[in-house]
Amino acid sequence: HLIVVFLTGGMCLLLLVSSLLLWEHAVSKPTGIVSTKDLYDRVVEQSHTTYVLAADIYHEFTEDLLKAIVNITNAWEEPLKHLVSAIPSLTKPSDDILKTTNAVKAKNLVLLEGLKTILNRTQTVYEETDSPVWSGLSDLKSADEDTQFFAFYSLARCLKRDTHKIDTFLKVLRCRVVFNSECLF
Repeated sequence: HLIVVFLTGGMCLLLLVSSLLLWEHAVSKPTGIVSTKDLYDRVVEQSHTTYVLAADIYHEFTEDLLKAIVNITNAWEEPLKHLVSAIPSLTKPSDDILKTTNAVKAKNLVLLEGLKTILNRTQTVYEETDSPVWSGLSDLKSADEDTQFFAFYSLARCLKRDTHKIDTFLKVLRCRVVFNSECLF
């Protein structure tokens, strides 16, 4: 029995001494401290992973932005029809305003078709949604001249705002898709 204990103890002592000899030339550093190289390797790897995830979000945002542009453009189809039909009932409407409104209505339809073509090319799934309910139609058809004028003005203001949004968003998308985000605005 004594021989087994002696051999086992000797074996453990031999393992301990050989382990110490392996560490003889190693630089001593406290537990938990990582070398600068390892730290850089880790943060570079983390940075790359974060970039890949951000690129996925960016791609999703691009598709959603395109869908939002289509929805805004589509939502103007009915109000533009009513706007064109309301112009003759305004007090002293100019021929230019009727021509311009008709041009906006026609260009909106062409824009909508172009956007749908882009959606098809990007293979983005798009479900047409119902346009938002527009509460200004009764005011636009009102017999009261002031009510009708302010409804027309409000509609024209909203049209200007939304067409500006569409224009800006499309320029951003073109920059992202066509020029790989290397655009100067």
